[in-house]
Amino acid sequence: MFRTLMLTVFLGFASVTLEAKDIKDSWQSPDGAVTIVRMNSPCTDGKVLDIINRVVRPEFRDSFKAGASIYEGAPFALCWAEVFGQVYIIFSDGGKGELPAAVFEAPQGI
Repeated sequence: MFRTLMLTVFLGFASVTLEAKDIKDSWQSPDGAVTIVRMNSPCTDGKVLDIINRVVRPEFRDSFKAGASIYEGAPFALCWAEVFGQVYIIFSDGGKGELPAAVFEAPQGI
């Protein structure tokens, strides 16, 4: 029996609903203040794509995939790319981050 995990992230005035098949994996900070969800779909967020087009070399831009984050209760769109075991993250507010790919865990119970 296939159960659908639905995750709703509110981004501004819009809400994005993600089905389990779209979710690759996630990470939560030890204090619970930050959650990052990586998806399998291409990056489509306009704000993040604008940043990617300014700061990422052209040959790597298509490597970025969609994601979402909650930071201290506030939602952010993000896009991510994995290179040699490191996950590079660009947030919709312009922030950037980096985490080892090994810290991400696949969704449970699907």
